[in-house]
Amino acid sequence: MDEKSDTLFKPNLPLPEYSFIGKHQGNPAIGINLKPVEKEGIAEIAHAGFYTDYDGDFFFTCLNEFSKLYLQDWMANKQYKLSGIENCIIFVNRNNEYEVSINFPTLLKIIAKKETVKGTPIFKDDFIDIKELSFPTISFKQKCGVIYIFSHGWRRGLYFNFLPLVQDNDDIFEKYQTLFPAFYAYLVFPEIYRTDQQTLTRLYSDGWFPFVCIIGKFYEDLYRAHKNNVGISETITKIINFFNSEKIHDMEKRWFTKMEFDNHKKIIETGIERYLAGDYISAINNLYPRIEGVLRYLHLKSAGSGTVKDLLDTLQDVAEEKTTPYSLFLPKDFRIYLKTFFFSSFDLKTGKIDLSRPSLAHGVADESQFNRIAAFQAILILDQISYYL
Repeated sequence: MDEKSDTLFKPNLPLPEYSFIGKHQGNPAIGINLKPVEKEGIAEIAHAGFYTDYDGDFFFTCLNEFSKLYLQDWMANKQYKLSGIENCIIFVNRNNEYEVSINFPTLLKIIAKKETVKGTPIFKDDFIDIKELSFPTISFKQKCGVIYIFSHGWRRGLYFNFLPLVQDNDDIFEKYQTLFPAFYAYLVFPEIYRTDQQTLTRLYSDGWFPFVCIIGKFYEDLYRAHKNNVGISETITKIINFFNSEKIHDMEKRWFTKMEFDNHKKIIETGIERYLAGDYISAINNLYPRIEGVLRYLHLKSAGSGTVKDLLDTLQDVAEEKTTPYSLFLPKDFRIYLKTFFFSSFDLKTGKIDLSRPSLAHGVADESQFNRIAAFQAILILDQISYYL
């Protein structure tokens, strides 16, 4: 997973549009109540949480209460509206003193799909993964509660963490470096992080996954087509046509820098050549076994006898060592996808014989399923695995 993007170490960025400090009497808030409670009733309190406007009334209640507590007096004095706040971070210490910064620059460090020069606009389609999200003009405070309000387009997010006010935790900043990119990704890629189970099942059944090389507009369109059951064929054709021979050969070059792929180079190259020639039967017969072969070479140094479960466990473990828990690489989800689609079982008696590694190996896969889409999906599976190694 080579990073093609650079971080600007000394960016020429503006300071926050507004900054101010304040103090409330008494003790600071240490959480929010999660449900209505009567006098002397039992309250459920969250010391930390992440919510978005997808969460409806509860999100807007939290946003409104935090605004009344820390922003309302300042907004009234400045005649400023909450809608004018693109982002805001509030630090609250144990003396109930707070510091607020509004509309400050955010820097992303991403893994990019293509080479770019300084000054080139970056789009959603250019993302492979988000590595870091930082605020160069903001100094994080130790032993302070944090409230972070942010937006992307019309969507809004809210994160709060009051745990530093009730317990000592010196590594909280490192946790923020992992969490903030995840929160940002959640708003930018709702088609990945807010997929309903019915649509996800349909996508997996049809052999689709948020593969690295199609996340962005392609996967967004694919997800919507499956969710609404409209325009699926047209969307798939558009995606496949985009990946011409040049783009697919570029994929190959990256694959063969990995030992697990290089062991299968000749046969994979033949499978790709057959795909580009329109011989999808030969392409699938070459590529499908080699997907398993790559996984077996990866598993060589791991424990276990080499069952499908062992292979998938190893792939997930290797991927998770190189990614954050909320990475766009989605190693846990990819494991489920491979088990559900690529390694799916078949049943001759009931006629359930979808194209899969088992049905291919046992010679029962229906020849009608040896088509362009299935062959292209084999290429995408290999490509996804290559990013994990």
